[in-house]
Amino acid sequence: FPNPTVDAGHVHYVTFRNGSLAGKRKIIMSYRIDAPRDTKFIPREQPNLPGTIRLYFQRQGDKWTGRGRQRWYRWYAPNATVRELAPGVYTMEANLNVTGWLPVSGGMENGFTEAFNDALEYADRVGFVMGSRVAAGHGVYTDKQARFTLLSFDVM
Repeated sequence: FPNPTVDAGHVHYVTFRNGSLAGKRKIIMSYRIDAPRDTKFIPREQPNLPGTIRLYFQRQGDKWTGRGRQRWYRWYAPNATVRELAPGVYTMEANLNVTGWLPVSGGMENGFTEAFNDALEYADRVGFVMGSRVAAGHGVYTDKQARFTLLSFDVM
């Protein structure tokens, strides 16, 4: 993790190209964070909140605007699966059904389920984001040296 201030940088999105998620049931990720126990994981936005990690996927063609049709292109795992960043070994799991997933635009308008299923069908990237519960992928830095190690990442 970059440290000790926001000026040193921050970790936002960590992704890889997976392709379509049609027919897949879940994403499972295991990771380890090595850091002193009193390390603070600080969101770039809302630095008063705890730093978090959340699974996500992204539809192909996303231009990062979050507007128009693109409001349905990035999807964040349900709030119940979000973890606060802390030293230790962890496993995260998110089922790939529409329940609880949040689009980049927020809200559950008409067409929500169809847009989610389309995003699964035409998915391009999967991964995880760091930020806060309010600003999921807006980045995290630490006040001390810390290392994140991805142990496994599976789409099943």
